[in-house]
Amino acid sequence: MTNNKNNFLFQAAYFTIFISFLMLSGCAEGPDRDIEHNIFVTHAELNMIEGDEVQITASPTSQSFSWESSNADVATVSSTGLVKAVADGTCFIYVTSNEGLDRTIPVDVVQFIPLSGIEVFNTANLLTVETISVLLGQSISLGAKAIPENYNERVSSDVIWESKDESIVIIDENTGVLQAVNFGSTEIVVSAAEKPEVQKVIPIEVPTIPITDIIVSPSSLDLILEQTATLSTSFLPTSYSVEDESLVWSSSDPSIVEVTDGVVQANSPGQTTVKVSLNSDPTVFTEVSVSVEFPSVIDISKFKGTGLNDNLIYKQVYLEENASIDVQGLSDEEIAAAYNRDFMEWNPSSKTLKFTGETGQWDVYYSHKYQYFWIRHDERGGSTTDVYWLRGIGFTQAPVWHPDLVGTSGGYCWALEKIRFAAFMKPLGNNRYQASVYIPSAAQSASFWITIKHNLCAWANPPGTPLQFVGPAGFAASNTDINVRPDGFTGGYYRVTLDLNTNQRILEKID
Repeated sequence: MTNNKNNFLFQAAYFTIFISFLMLSGCAEGPDRDIEHNIFVTHAELNMIEGDEVQITASPTSQSFSWESSNADVATVSSTGLVKAVADGTCFIYVTSNEGLDRTIPVDVVQFIPLSGIEVFNTANLLTVETISVLLGQSISLGAKAIPENYNERVSSDVIWESKDESIVIIDENTGVLQAVNFGSTEIVVSAAEKPEVQKVIPIEVPTIPITDIIVSPSSLDLILEQTATLSTSFLPTSYSVEDESLVWSSSDPSIVEVTDGVVQANSPGQTTVKVSLNSDPTVFTEVSVSVEFPSVIDISKFKGTGLNDNLIYKQVYLEENASIDVQGLSDEEIAAAYNRDFMEWNPSSKTLKFTGETGQWDVYYSHKYQYFWIRHDERGGSTTDVYWLRGIGFTQAPVWHPDLVGTSGGYCWALEKIRFAAFMKPLGNNRYQASVYIPSAAQSASFWITIKHNLCAWANPPGTPLQFVGPAGFAASNTDINVRPDGFTGGYYRVTLDLNTNQRILEKID
């Protein structure tokens, strides 16, 4: 019995030691904690504006708390933690629990600055505007900024734009782009989107600026029969703004010229005026002097440069078939030597020059250097194979335009500066063609050759080539070219004739 009791005591002691060892072993393996007890709050610090209220909640909720402000003139706090901002400054809110815990919350209160106004400015130059004058049809981009710029009232700086009369001006309510659509006076209003009572009213004027003068270009016209010219206009002042700027055109003598929307048409010779006036105010007008030249008059003093060279000048002239040409500015001797023989005839007895071409508008050219004049006729459109040309150098020619110049694309295959090396051969009928050219002396032109071509664009030889040459003694020619001048050659007018009946090219001097 005693042995059993001793065994039991031994076993109990061993078990107690084992359990203690396990407990010690478990504690040795876990963290060594130093628990800090504190108050937790919903706001660790406060940044407030005068008049703000913020509710602070503390925990743990198992405890009760007391609240206190270090400076009630800056901020107050209620027994439940409601903080009210009173005035600009700083202070602390103290929180104490019934179990002796405490917490300090710093508070910063700034002065309340309300949004009190709106300033309007022109975004193009950033200048402040109090009133706006804008021309009809023009636009202005406006911007707005808060007054004061450092306001801290809790409203956005977004604004809304409004026109009080959209029949005069319209404005985009979001962008502030203003456009004048009619004459008159009105106002626009810009207001704070979240504080509509804060607004700015801007008076708007869309003024009428009357036209005081009409400028017409050209200021005068010299026309020939059947010629048209277009007059362009502008107004003074350049900053005009009117509701109606339409014009009324009239001719003082429609039998001489007619005018429609500034396009003047010459009907008969004479002097007249074209008048243009404001439809809205006929007292504002301008008159343009118009002269329509008599037909078949060549006045060298009215010629102008061609831009091709310094000696060549030209003018458009209306010539009538079989009518005498009145050449002004040249003597009879000069006329006798200067005219182009293919379209004009000189009568030395009556000293008259007669036009033999078709009635119409012709370009007349005059050369100061060689003292001759020739004409060209602009025959645009159409095409024919029955056309022949002289081509070469060492002669001064009468390059009359012809439909054969029209290329496949519809444009001329030769420009005028190149056509100066060619002369159109006038059809005489019965398969005969001729061109009169002025061949200078050898001293004036060291190189010389002339060939007849069927197609100016492709330089095709005429049918029946080679051609027999018939000309003055001393001239020589190949199968296609006349390329040798005789010794003692004298310059002057020469006529080249193509006779397809005999396949001859004939060169002869003419007076």
